[in-house]
Amino acid sequence: MEFIIGLKEWIVIIIGAVIGYILPYLFKFIPYILCFAFRKELLEGIWHAYHFSRMHGGKTLFRYERWKIKRDVLNRLVITTKDPKNPDLKYKGIISVEKNYLLILLKGVKHEEEVQMRFSNIIPTGQDIAYGLAMGVDFDNKPQCLVRIMSRKELTEEEAKEVLLSKTIIREPGIIGISE
Repeated sequence: MEFIIGLKEWIVIIIGAVIGYILPYLFKFIPYILCFAFRKELLEGIWHAYHFSRMHGGKTLFRYERWKIKRDVLNRLVITTKDPKNPDLKYKGIISVEKNYLLILLKGVKHEEEVQMRFSNIIPTGQDIAYGLAMGVDFDNKPQCLVRIMSRKELTEEEAKEVLLSKTIIREPGIIGISE
């Protein structure tokens, strides 16, 4: 009886050997993949954001937004915002990191507007509050740059106003900053 192995059989043997070699490593790698896919970033969750804006020719308006930060299918940090007083004023965007700063880019969902923000990165410090600067437009559609805070804990209006006022400084004419 002659035993001849054809090309198809050799392919099956080679594939079986490769799978047999890789399978134990794959079982060790699966928990790592699951841990990475389902990990929760420090930034993920509900945040409360506060800032001042202008409307009707310069009237100062205190604003509160509720932010929800989570990872999307591409593993990017995405953000959605809601304003309880203005339900139509919704934004969606992404968060990236540059050096020691969080860069947030928001785009209006039902209106045409883009807001760019730069916050101190809270990840190295583990703080529950971050201070940043934002550029966008006010309710009269005029450009503005302002100080914003994002807090894990919901602050009272008085607490948020106090923090905003204490952190806002004008370093020189035309230069807005955040006090240390």
